[in-house]
Amino acid sequence: MESIFCKHNSFNKHDSLFFIFFKKKLEVFGLEPGETDLRNSLMAYGSPFISTQNDGFHGNILKISAVYTAANIDWAVKASANAATLITLTYKPEPDLVFYARVSVLSKKKTTTTQKWLRFETSMSLPQSKNDDEEMGIPVSASDDNGLLHVNINLPRMVYNAFGIHGWVYDKILLIRSRGSGKIKSIVLL
Repeated sequence: MESIFCKHNSFNKHDSLFFIFFKKKLEVFGLEPGETDLRNSLMAYGSPFISTQNDGFHGNILKISAVYTAANIDWAVKASANAATLITLTYKPEPDLVFYARVSVLSKKKTTTTQKWLRFETSMSLPQSKNDDEEMGIPVSASDDNGLLHVNINLPRMVYNAFGIHGWVYDKILLIRSRGSGKIKSIVLL
């Protein structure tokens, strides 16, 4: 179980209540026992150099060296995890590792479905476009995890921010993609 902390303001703006919600991990891509193996489950396109290492502090990690525009690595999300609404990424861009999610979206009346790409950007403050593009760069916040970035992503909210103006709502996640070079500790779907 993964704990998620949500802050809720009470009647007095200086007081706050913290609620702890527990959400089951649907799939964990990593290199530790019991996890979906990051290296053995990936599909590489282009010519990325991929290795595993133990950094002593974070344990086993996947190291990727790839030209951002010439290679990508995909992980298919298993069917039992397609309903995930949260993703937690723990990684270090060296220098330019960027993550994407291939998602299925539904029209608000649930009569039409299509697929879109969300690109998670720690250096953006607003979505990249107001058009109904197939791919959208979305700003995300990262926290420090002892030298690695730790990013929590709410997929329904990200789809709403990117494509809600065009009438799309989140349906399910199909694929995780990385481009560029860096180190990955884990990709957790909740």
